Amino acid sequence: MSAIEKSLDQLFDFFQNPEMQLPASSDDVEVLNVLSSKVRDLAWSIKNDRIGSYRKVSALTSKKFIPSQQGFSILLSLEQALSGLDRLEVRGRDSAGLQVLVWDHDLDDVEIPRDRLNDMLFRSGSIRKSSNGSLLFVYKTASEIGDLGDNTSSLRESMLSDDLLAKALSGENVKANIVGHTRWASVGLISESNAHPVESSIGDQESITTVQNGDIDNYADLIASFELEIPNGITTDARVGPELWQKNKISGISTEKAFMSAVRNFEGSVAIAGVDVSQPENIFLSVKGSGQALYVGLTEDAYLVASEPYGLVEITNRYLKVDGEELISKSGEKGQVIRLDMNLAGTLEGLVRKTFASDTSKVCEKDLSQTEISTRDIDRGSYKHYLLKEIEESPSSVRSTLRGRLVKKENGEFDVRIGIETLSDQLKLDLKSGKIRKIFVIGQGTAAVAAKAVEIAISTQLTGIAIIVKAKPATELSAFDLVSDMSDTLVVAISQSGTTTDTNRTVQLVRDRGAKVIAIVNRRNSDLADRADGVLYTSDGRDIEMSVASTKAFYSQVVA
Repeated sequence: MSAIEKSLDQLFDFFQNPEMQLPASSDDVEVLNVLSSKVRDLAWSIKNDRIGSYRKVSALTSKKFIPSQQGFSILLSLEQALSGLDRLEVRGRDSAGLQVLVWDHDLDDVEIPRDRLNDMLFRSGSIRKSSNGSLLFVYKTASEIGDLGDNTSSLRESMLSDDLLAKALSGENVKANIVGHTRWASVGLISESNAHPVESSIGDQESITTVQNGDIDNYADLIASFELEIPNGITTDARVGPELWQKNKISGISTEKAFMSAVRNFEGSVAIAGVDVSQPENIFLSVKGSGQALYVGLTEDAYLVASEPYGLVEITNRYLKVDGEELISKSGEKGQVIRLDMNLAGTLEGLVRKTFASDTSKVCEKDLSQTEISTRDIDRGSYKHYLLKEIEESPSSVRSTLRGRLVKKENGEFDVRIGIETLSDQLKLDLKSGKIRKIFVIGQGTAAVAAKAVEIAISTQLTGIAIIVKAKPATELSAFDLVSDMSDTLVVAISQSGTTTDTNRTVQLVRDRGAKVIAIVNRRNSDLADRADGVLYTSDGRDIEMSVASTKAFYSQVVA
C-alpha cells in the first residue's frame, strides 16, 4: 500500500510542476492544464478518497465484533458521512450529531440497556427501538470552543466504543440509513440535548427525528398554537419539527403528508431532513424559503445529501439541487419535499419530489448538475484552519496559474504563451490595428483591488500606445461609463467564483453595446466564463477558498 501511495505522490508532483513541458502550441495551454488537472485528480482520489477511506473504515471497525459484508458497507457509509460533516464544519461547528438507524440486525431486546432507551433529552448514546425491530443509535458532541475536526473525531470515538452498534453490524443482513448534522447554535444553548438530530417525545409513539439548517421563525407560536410539549433542557427551535410531524401523524394521515404539513407551517428559511423509525427505508427532505438549499448526490446504490456540494464530492459529482425558492409546479407555491427510497437508492426513480400541495414533480436527468471540484480542492490537510492552509497554498496557486503560460526557454529567458481561448485572433487584430482604444479592468471586493494591480501591469506594457487603461469597480463602470457604442472597448472582468452578480451584470451590459470581454476567473463553466469572449483561468480553474479572507485567489488574479 505504501509503495502505491509513493508512486501516486510522484505522479501528482510531476503534473504539478509548472515547468513540466509537453510538445504543444500556445493554443493548447488550456487543454494541457485541464488534462494535467485530471491526472492529479485521479492520483489524489486513489490515494486519499479510496486508500484513505479504507484506512478510516478499518479504524472504525470493532476488534470485538467483526462486521458482516453488509456491516462493512454501513461502516463505509458512516465514514463517508463523517467526512462530509468534517468538510461542512466551516458552516458551523459548535455541535454535531449523527444517527444510525439499523434493521435486520439480529440483536435481542435483552441486550439493549434500559438507560439508553429512556434518555428523554436524546443525548449521545441514546437508543430508540421501533415496533418493527429497527434500532436508532445517536451520537452527539457539543463544544463552544474547539478546532475543525474535533467534533467528528469525538463522534468516531463514540461509535468505535459502542459494542452494541458493533454487534448490530455483525448481522449478515443488516441494513442502515444515516443522518448527520453540524451547526452553529442560532437558537438555544450549545448542548448535547440541543444538538441535532432531535426527536419527538409524544407518548409511546414511534420515534421521529429531524436535522435542520436555518431557523423556524415562528417556533414559539407553533408551540403555543399546537400545544406542543417540549422537555425541559431543550431550547432549540428545531425540536418543533419532529413534534409537529408526530402530532400530524397521530391525526391519522400518512408519514409523508404529516411531514409536508409540518414544514408547510414553518416561517423562515429552513432545510430539513427527517426519519420515521417505523419506515426505515425512507428519508424525507424539505427546503422552504430563500438562503437554504440541499444537494442530493446520486451514486451507485446510494444517495448522499449535503447542504453544500463539497459535502458530496468524495463519492459523487452528480447531484440534484433542492431550492426553496424554485417553482416546480403550476400551483405557484414555493418549497419542495423529497422522499428518498432506499430500495431504489442512487436512481432517479427513488427521488420522489412533491410540492407542499402534494403535486408530484418528476425528477429528470436534465434536473441534475455536476460539480467540477474534487476533495483535493477542499482538503484541509493537517492545518487547523483553512486560512492558514490557503496562505501557504498561494505560491502553488500562482505556479498553477503560470503553468504552460510562462515558459522558460533554453537561453534562460521566459516566453509568454496566451492561447486563442483567452485572446482570439480577431481580438489580437483589433488590438494591433488600434480599433481597441479603451481597456477597463473591473471586479468587486477583493477582485476590484486585484483589478488595480492588473491596470498597472497593462499600462506598463502599453507605454507609448494610445490606449486608455482604467481599473474600476464593476458597479462604477455600469453606472458612469456606459455609452451606446462600446466596440472600441475591451473589458477585463475579474472574479474568483464567476458568479458575482454586479460583475456579471456589467459584463452583459457592455457586451450588449459591442465591447469585448476577457474574464480572469477561477471557476470553469461559471456564468462569467460563459459570457466572456475569452477566458484566462487562475490556478486549476477551480481553486476553492473556504475561508472568508481571500489569499491565494487574489495573488493568482494579480499574476494572471
